[in-house]
Amino acid sequence: MIYQVTFFNFLMGEFFFSLINNEEIVLHNLTIESYAHTLIALLLSLGMTFLGYTLIKVKKNENYILKIGDKKKLSDIYLASLIMYVISFLSRMAILIEKGRFVSELGYSEYYLSYSSNLPFIISFFSSFYYISFYTILSTFPNKRKTRVLFLMGSIVAVVSLGFGQRNGFVLDIILMFIYLAFREQTGQKWIDRKKIAIGLILIPLVIGGMQDLSNKRFEKNISSKEATFKKVESFFISQGGSIHTITYGYQLKDYIPKQDIKYILGPLRDYLTQNIISQKLFGFENWQHDPIKKATKAALYGSTLAYMLFPEGYLAGKGMGSSYIAEIYHDFGYLGIIFGSLLIGMSLKKFDNYSVNSWFKFVFLMLIIRRVIYLPRDSALGWISIVFSIPNILGLLSIILLSKFISKFKKNI
Repeated sequence: MIYQVTFFNFLMGEFFFSLINNEEIVLHNLTIESYAHTLIALLLSLGMTFLGYTLIKVKKNENYILKIGDKKKLSDIYLASLIMYVISFLSRMAILIEKGRFVSELGYSEYYLSYSSNLPFIISFFSSFYYISFYTILSTFPNKRKTRVLFLMGSIVAVVSLGFGQRNGFVLDIILMFIYLAFREQTGQKWIDRKKIAIGLILIPLVIGGMQDLSNKRFEKNISSKEATFKKVESFFISQGGSIHTITYGYQLKDYIPKQDIKYILGPLRDYLTQNIISQKLFGFENWQHDPIKKATKAALYGSTLAYMLFPEGYLAGKGMGSSYIAEIYHDFGYLGIIFGSLLIGMSLKKFDNYSVNSWFKFVFLMLIIRRVIYLPRDSALGWISIVFSIPNILGLLSIILLSKFISKFKKNI
């Protein structure tokens, strides 16, 4: 269900509202053939995802996530991750506030052109542990009171992140909280009731309207703040649905997109393995992070390549357009790629829905993976791997484990 929501949000908003408003689709100098391909690709992907979901038969586990681990060990993990989370929470808030002030004073365009943090490196370092520590705490299955406090802190971070225009991060943070509640609901306890559902349904259009107001401010659009909430919701989905143009432009320009030495879906993985200090020192890999032209033409990063082809000056000034797994796998493997890729996504979603977690460690990575998979409509096909298994996540998790062992020894010596 959540995947369909993000699929609609990122890819189908413009199509849907053009249809219900009986308006012609704005072609943006694109051919009808390109839009026809896009519609076929979207329907094919949705259909194959549904088929993949239904093909997997999973035996329901009555003890779903109940045997998560030894209580004493979990207590140490909880305390260690809580300490790490508080430090990373404060660090992340400092970074977000600094970014918000920068945008408030100089504007969004200048942020992408020239922002760099003036805060000490240690703050940026601990800020990168935010999500791994947050999901590690949740993996210990704290009680409702502790979970509410964590969600409140997480919501504060999500709201503050809107200060510099990052709506996607806000949306993903909130969605993952609801997914977590759904997991806890399946343990036999009541975590979601009618009151929570009613409050959520009331807040959703209001929150979307607020995010659209923020977007209008970001792009300096003179639109009345008194605009009807439904109209704001419509504008939000149309603007968020811009990822559809990655598929459409990708099809129209497919013969002009430069060929690479590897498939485009593998570009983010190579980027992850080669664009870090360790691998460059050991193996002498070329650094193209500070050379945007080389990144767009040699790195096999589909979103960067397409952005450079469409608006070279804007791209060099920091503007981007993201990617989409549909556009990437079609470019590399055609419609067969969309069929098999979407089948795999559907099968994975079914596994996630019924995944029997018997380890806090597994649950942490389950949450991290779900966060990236539901973002796939707007992300590269395999880019999630480099984010889930990023160096900060690995270092953060190792730090939590070591700290928990220290806490355990400390308790024994008391």
